[in-house]
Amino acid sequence: AQEESMDNIDMFGDIIAEVPPSELIPSGYVVPPRLRTINIKNKSVGNTPDYATCIAETFKDQMSFAHKKFVHKMLVAMPTTLVFNDIMTELPNIRKIVGNHNIDVYYITADTAVKNGRVLADRETALEDFDTNPHPCIIIHCDTLAEGIDVDGIGGVLIMRGLGMSKAIQTIGRAARPSVIDIKKNGEIRKNR
Repeated sequence: AQEESMDNIDMFGDIIAEVPPSELIPSGYVVPPRLRTINIKNKSVGNTPDYATCIAETFKDQMSFAHKKFVHKMLVAMPTTLVFNDIMTELPNIRKIVGNHNIDVYYITADTAVKNGRVLADRETALEDFDTNPHPCIIIHCDTLAEGIDVDGIGGVLIMRGLGMSKAIQTIGRAARPSVIDIKKNGEIRKNR
């Protein structure tokens, strides 16, 4: 676990600060996560999970908990990149289930970044677009966004693969951070965010 996590001092350098969640949560720097489990449906033929429907229904469920002014964005940790194109072909169905035809779906692999079926220049372009997108968004990855990349505005995650403790905490933590607009210039967290 240490070799694959940010705890690897040889790879990432010495720890410069450690602040426990017991201090971060009351101050508003980390939101206590709300964990829910879901049943994954299979497609009508065979024993293949219906990833697109599961992603859409989870996004819709998470939106029901989000503040109405919050543009909901969800990170999905998938078990394999082999189904990314199949999920993207289901974009009209995802939009129908969510009830929003403006929802954008991205996927990121080690060498490809895609938005709504269109290949983007690179991962940085996709993350910048995701970050500034005024519409609800879903970003799907297998392991590319697990650690070391800060993606602002994620309000929920869907974990559809086995993760070690470190990566699970990192993944859940993506949705436990305040949005950049909720942090004052002096580093304090805005009230009523």
